[in-house]
Amino acid sequence: LFSRGLRAARAGVPAAALDLFAAVVHWLPHDLQARNAYALACLKAGDEAGARRGWEKVLALAPRDPLATRGLTALAAPPEPEKRSEPT
Repeated sequence: LFSRGLRAARAGVPAAALDLFAAVVHWLPHDLQARNAYALACLKAGDEAGARRGWEKVLALAPRDPLATRGLTALAAPPEPEKRSEPT
């Protein structure tokens, strides 16, 4: 399931990746790699609250996890303004 989730994420299908990673987390709740992948899939699917909860759970299990720390830091940062292209 994890490999299928990775393939879906790489193919740009975040909803499918999210479902697959959720199944892995359900069956292997202490798998930090699956939890990080699930949180990132939440973020890619537009569910920032789900991503935050996912990474907070990772940090509850492994307080120094670098992926979860980076994910939560990115969520806390203000959004970057959209770049406007100048007419040519």
